[in-house]
Amino acid sequence: MKTRSTIAATCAMLRSANAPAHGYLVQPEARGYLCNKSVDNYCGAVQWDPHSLEGPSRFPEQGPADGVIAAAGRAPFSELNEQASGRWIKHALQAGPNTFKWEFTMPHKTRDWRYFITKADWDRTGN
Repeated sequence: MKTRSTIAATCAMLRSANAPAHGYLVQPEARGYLCNKSVDNYCGAVQWDPHSLEGPSRFPEQGPADGVIAAAGRAPFSELNEQASGRWIKHALQAGPNTFKWEFTMPHKTRDWRYFITKADWDRTGN
């Protein structure tokens, strides 16, 4: 019995260590994905490269500053940081469980996935 538990735990660790990590959200649709599909326009380089929006390890402790999070702190994708009331398609989420579907394009090790969701009443002007 102990051998089976050890094997199962080892397999689980190997599977998570090689989990796909480059990719983008297709449900709900991420900004980069919508740009790639030409649903959102004037997006810059991300329209050809939506899977490269990878933030630094240890975000938010070590990561892009407020105002550049959407572009993962990467200048080539700075258009994603633009804020205006009608600039981006918005997806309503409900409290509780939600389903997120990813398109993975390049497998490599990853620590985890974290989701940062803007509050419905967020005001970029701070008013």
